[in-house]
Amino acid sequence: MEEREVYIVEKAGELFKKYGIKSVSMDDIAQNLGISKKTLYNFFCDKAQLVKKVIGEYNCKTDEKFNNVISQNLNAIDKLLEVSKYLTEMLKEINPVIMYDLKKYYPELMKELVDDRRAHIFENIKLNIEKGISEGLYRTDMNADIISSIYVSRMDDAIFEGKSYQKEYEQENYFNEFFTYHIRGIASAKGIKYYENKIKNEALI
Repeated sequence: MEEREVYIVEKAGELFKKYGIKSVSMDDIAQNLGISKKTLYNFFCDKAQLVKKVIGEYNCKTDEKFNNVISQNLNAIDKLLEVSKYLTEMLKEINPVIMYDLKKYYPELMKELVDDRRAHIFENIKLNIEKGISEGLYRTDMNADIISSIYVSRMDDAIFEGKSYQKEYEQENYFNEFFTYHIRGIASAKGIKYYENKIKNEALI
């Protein structure tokens, strides 16, 4: 993308994040950017194309941050914990209205987003499981594909369905319990010992 297009996508993303997608019109975006609507349409033929570009750029930045976490020289348990911390912070910044608007007004784009995130999460959880097994921290008697699929299903509830954000739950509490549930289910005796020592000395998320 050229510099001006990048700027438009960035600013449109900020407006969507603050107000939701439906309530922000192309007129609003043009006015906020200090450009004419004609200029805006020179870059994007309609709002749907702009929304798709904003989501695409958001995914790229998210993946970059995930990769920075994953590339750290940590064992499987610590690596998964760092990813969970990042997820918690990321979800705090998401306006629930955005997910609602995507589902209602841009269902095909929502499906693309969900499918892409599911594939990304599945791949990285499976790699984490394989790493943990090689380190002796995870059990060897489990099916990595099945466990990864279960993990993806639970993350669907948290990220796309919003089930974990009912009023009686705090995000940190949800992810603390989810992380503990997951680790205790897949860890070896060595992994459990490492995990129990870790939580004695520091908070999880």
